Amino acid sequence: LAVKLIDIGEVIKTGTSVMNEVNSEIRWQLLMTEKGYPFFLRLIDFHFGKRFIFIFTDLCRGDLSLIPMISNYRRDHVMRLVFQAGIALSLFHAHGLIHRDIKIENILVKQENQNFIAFIADFGLARAKDEAFVKGGSEGYMAPEVSKKFARKSGKIDVYALNAVLTYLMFSEFDKDGSYNLLSMKEINMILKESLSKGIISQEIFGLIREGFQYDQDIRPTMLEYIEHKAFVPLHREFKNELSL
Repeated sequence: LAVKLIDIGEVIKTGTSVMNEVNSEIRWQLLMTEKGYPFFLRLIDFHFGKRFIFIFTDLCRGDLSLIPMISNYRRDHVMRLVFQAGIALSLFHAHGLIHRDIKIENILVKQENQNFIAFIADFGLARAKDEAFVKGGSEGYMAPEVSKKFARKSGKIDVYALNAVLTYLMFSEFDKDGSYNLLSMKEINMILKESLSKGIISQEIFGLIREGFQYDQDIRPTMLEYIEHKAFVPLHREFKNELSL
């Protein structure tokens, strides 16, 4: 069991936007818990006290920054975890919702035997599609349309961000404290081409990452299309029940 404490006094000082984030976090996390969907951090309970808001969830080992630091780290660990997160987000999008803050720190992990399991967390910036007009997200993960005032906002924002998660986990350097380097698109393109030429990544993974970073959101895949990409085909059979939800 994990407990998140939110200081009500600090929320009041900061203003209504933070309170909206707290309400959003509880609302959407509760919905996903009630639906019983996989790969979402389960909300066990919450309580509004006099000084603090208490949010009780399942306990995880940490976030995805742990993965590059484990002794038996392999790139297929990354593909598996990103695929699980993609399944969860495709279900979230099916309800007309956008997470808007997908990043390494907001995908938690548990270890069961030799396998790691991903859990989407932190729903504070999540919004229904028709309410996602205000800018939201984190540096290094925001799709081009996020900063455009009148651009259409859709679940493809999360596709771009999840693709950045995949890219950073594969190619960024991680310190012992979990910090890592954000990469520019120029750096990413150079690394991708070099990794493909040296056989470090497959043509399928190369294509997946290039498609997930499409500048034009009309060309960028939806989350369902993203997880159905041939780069993830080796995982489809194992997770066929989750894919059928």
